Amino acid sequence: FTVNVGVSTNKLLAKMASDFPKKNAIHTLFPNEIKKLDNLDYVSLDIKLPEHFDGDYNNKIFDREIESVNILLENSIKVYCKIVLFPESGLDYVENLASRMSNEINDKDLVSVVIQPVSPISRWKNSKDLLFKFSQAIGKYMDVLTIPQLHKFLEIE
Repeated sequence: FTVNVGVSTNKLLAKMASDFPKKNAIHTLFPNEIKKLDNLDYVSLDIKLPEHFDGDYNNKIFDREIESVNILLENSIKVYCKIVLFPESGLDYVENLASRMSNEINDKDLVSVVIQPVSPISRWKNSKDLLFKFSQAIGKYMDVLTIPQLHKFLEIE
């Protein structure tokens, strides 16, 4: 199970922490470990898609990510979920993912979804409208924002 979690005292720092480099680019935290975290205000939690893995993805990853979100909400910790999207990400898959999030997050009105187009942005040259379609699909179920991978543009790895 993998999840990328940014932890801080405010939303901006939590987002930045979630994007800092990690060993093998993935930080591991099990949902039961979240219960041990103390004094948190915001958490940026990555929702991983199959294209983030080399064939090792299974639905248990998503189940644990949602479990983590619910534990954070139960502990009155503000959380938003970040999804890095590829032009190859399937629109139907992303919409089904948003539907599941909406159904399985205990208080979805407290959670925003932040979508980020994978960098470099030139990968999206022939798929410009797709970002809007992803945003509309997720927006049917959850509050959604779209932001660039700013750390990539600033060359912070």
